[in-house]
Amino acid sequence: MKTVFNPFISVLSFFSFIALISLACNLPINQAEGLTISRNDKNGSISGNYHTGNQSIEFSVSSDGLATFQTGNGTDAEKLVVDMRDETTATLNWQGTTIDGLGELSAEELQHLNDLLASQLATGLSMIPVDAGCQGDEMIDDKQLAALLFPLQMQFKYQISDRTSKALNLIQSSQCYYGLPEEENAENNTKNVSSILLSASNPIPVVLGYFPFDEVGAIAPSYSQESGDQFACLNPLPLLKQSSEIYTSPLTALVLNGSAPIRDEFGPCQATCRGACGADCTTKNCRHESKERCEKDELGNNTGLSSIIHTYTCGVHPACISHDECYDRCNQQLGCGTWDAAYCRHGGYSDPTSLLEPYFNKYAGLQFFCDKAVITDESISDVRGWVKGEGPKPLSQVYEYTDEIAKDMVDLRNCPPPDLEVQEEPPPPAPEPPKNPAPVDQPPAYIEPQLVTAVSPPIWICGGVELPWTIEFWNVGAGGGDEYSMIDMYANGCNHDVVTETTHWYGTFEGGPNGKMTLYDSELIDCRLVDGEVVSCSGFTFFDEEITLPFEVLNPEAFEDWK
Repeated sequence: MKTVFNPFISVLSFFSFIALISLACNLPINQAEGLTISRNDKNGSISGNYHTGNQSIEFSVSSDGLATFQTGNGTDAEKLVVDMRDETTATLNWQGTTIDGLGELSAEELQHLNDLLASQLATGLSMIPVDAGCQGDEMIDDKQLAALLFPLQMQFKYQISDRTSKALNLIQSSQCYYGLPEEENAENNTKNVSSILLSASNPIPVVLGYFPFDEVGAIAPSYSQESGDQFACLNPLPLLKQSSEIYTSPLTALVLNGSAPIRDEFGPCQATCRGACGADCTTKNCRHESKERCEKDELGNNTGLSSIIHTYTCGVHPACISHDECYDRCNQQLGCGTWDAAYCRHGGYSDPTSLLEPYFNKYAGLQFFCDKAVITDESISDVRGWVKGEGPKPLSQVYEYTDEIAKDMVDLRNCPPPDLEVQEEPPPPAPEPPKNPAPVDQPPAYIEPQLVTAVSPPIWICGGVELPWTIEFWNVGAGGGDEYSMIDMYANGCNHDVVTETTHWYGTFEGGPNGKMTLYDSELIDCRLVDGEVVSCSGFTFFDEEITLPFEVLNPEAFEDWK
């Protein structure tokens, strides 16, 4: 018999053989690692999958916040359903059990959540939201992202004790930008910025405006017992000046734009660049430079040592300053990595009666429900921009941090002390003055900018301590340029005869010895400088009575050249 070669049959047999091998080995063909996501423009829903190894987790979210997760070969009975259609509360349902984030879990509910964390869905529940956070508003909105994030937040509340370590692992594994220090220094960082707030000092991930939890029933964090204060940071040492003193960043250094750089100051829980918009010293906002610099003594002489200094020039806004101050107070008072601190920063949405609580806390000297307060006070589009290091930033501030490794290096050649017969390096050139055109009311060129302090009479006595109000501003005001325009009015509160933290109100000053001050947060208070000696502020209300409060200028000589 004559054999006839058929090319079509040969090709068909070859592809059939490849398909059989793929099925036998259970290997998906052309499946990309990581997150795949798409949007249905007709109904606004999103769907996708997260692939790792030979496992795929599928997910979807409706436009009104109903999310599902399941394995690629899972059944409807194994599907996890998250319901966030009511924006102030949320539930998850898995294998017939429904759990929310309010209060303590029963032993059965906690075991059910532990089983979920050990299931095949676990990796997807962690990585899907943190990778979806940088897909852009045109792909996924905040409510849908919050629905995807809810199961991971449940783990952070009830199951994860070392929250900071878990947060850093998520950040390092994510395809999104969250501002890790090693990423800050990368010149070719091409990651997109996430809409999720997540950092070492803010280790519970959150979408601004969505936090369907209360403060009850959370697992206690892993603590550092330094100085008797409990912190869950991986490295608590930056929090301490000495063994018995909690390190708190003096945010009053941010009062005046254009002042001296802020050197080696950290907020609680490893927080950096306090007051800058965005996460810590994010290079999405801050310009970063690293240079070797001679260390000086108190007289300004070289010490024979040098260090690498990381410099960040960042955009700031009064709202960003206030928001960072609020976060730092929550962490300092309630502890790094604690759920109570997270609720202090992000909570307040599940209680409709707490609408006025941010205002009450603010004017009582407290700063709880930080996110809710800034969303109430500011444009939501600006707030969402600030989360990413964007948004309006009318002011700037320089922050400097000494490299932890390349510091205090012996360098007698380039940084010789005065007693060595080696020519000292020339001083750096003086900064050039601003080149902006002078406004009409600019002070004469010979007036040197001076910081002016004005103090009111004591407003009240707290535990025997007199508490006045203080205003700090520059004598040249806006006439000397934007860097001299900012004012800071601040005072301490009193709670049961205990002096509370300082609260700040910011604004601008213009007009010389008879100039006017404008506060950002109040249109009712009118403050005017009189002959460079007294600041008279009307519009204050005490016990339902409007009063005018005088502030005595402590250094009126700053205005002598104006007269």
